[in-house]
Amino acid sequence: ERQIERDGRHHLAELKAELQRERLIYAFEARKLALKDARKFERQLNALEANHPLYRKRVVGISSIGDEVDYINCTMSPLLRMAYRMGLKRSSHIGERWRVGDEEKMKGELIPALKRVKREIETGVERVAHATVLGLDFDQIEANGFTEEDREEAKKLQAEIFTLIRQRSIHIETT
Repeated sequence: ERQIERDGRHHLAELKAELQRERLIYAFEARKLALKDARKFERQLNALEANHPLYRKRVVGISSIGDEVDYINCTMSPLLRMAYRMGLKRSSHIGERWRVGDEEKMKGELIPALKRVKREIETGVERVAHATVLGLDFDQIEANGFTEEDREEAKKLQAEIFTLIRQRSIHIETT
């Protein structure tokens, strides 16, 4: 019985390690694609500058728009750094998605939403669109399974994000 238990834990550890390897490979490949996209974007802007300088002046920044839950922001850091070097503003739509109404899933997504906002600010955006998760009062969240530890972690992350916003003068757009 103990051997079966040890074998089961060993098998679970192997599965977790394999999943971690797959995630790292995915992140590495996604980052390579993002770097390729950043270089393509830079070439396109340079061509626009050469052929239509008036139109190029109208390009003032970049923004991420899409499904933030599956978004790996570190993959976009090459594009953000390139945009910074080119004098472009950097914006991100983040911190606005979690499953409202499904309390079990919601409690598991609030902290990841906060972490996405924090990482995005640390990556170098100047403007965060929406960031609705920052407006939540975590003392009032009544989701099943949202523990006191979850509440304290969420409040700590929220405070850290507000500090970053103040220190870096990040613009927050709320709607």
